[in-house]
Amino acid sequence: MEKIQEWYWEKDTWSDKYILLQEYIKEYNKIPKCDEIYKDIKIGKFISHQREYYKKNILDNERIKKLEEINKWLWEKIDTWSDNYELLINFVKENNRIPSSIEKYKDIKIGS
Repeated sequence: MEKIQEWYWEKDTWSDKYILLQEYIKEYNKIPKCDEIYKDIKIGKFISHQREYYKKNILDNERIKKLEEINKWLWEKIDTWSDNYELLINFVKENNRIPSSIEKYKDIKIGS
């Protein structure tokens, strides 16, 4: 097949996006939001799809393992006000204090 002019094997786009996700996290130290575009790739959509496939139990176990190896990875996105508020309440209950401005709790910045 490679001898046919203009023939090429399709790239493994999942692996490409996975590598791009790692680069994004290394650069910004956070998981991208669902509408995030990075290096002309809708990396946020990639994440949303992985979470959706996981919930539907159709995501390959190898991909699950690779995603779970990513620092800051969560299967449920935590970026809504109410989710962050709940984290703050739990932090205060556990620590009997308000978090400092740079405080993190369960890998989420909850300080002001």
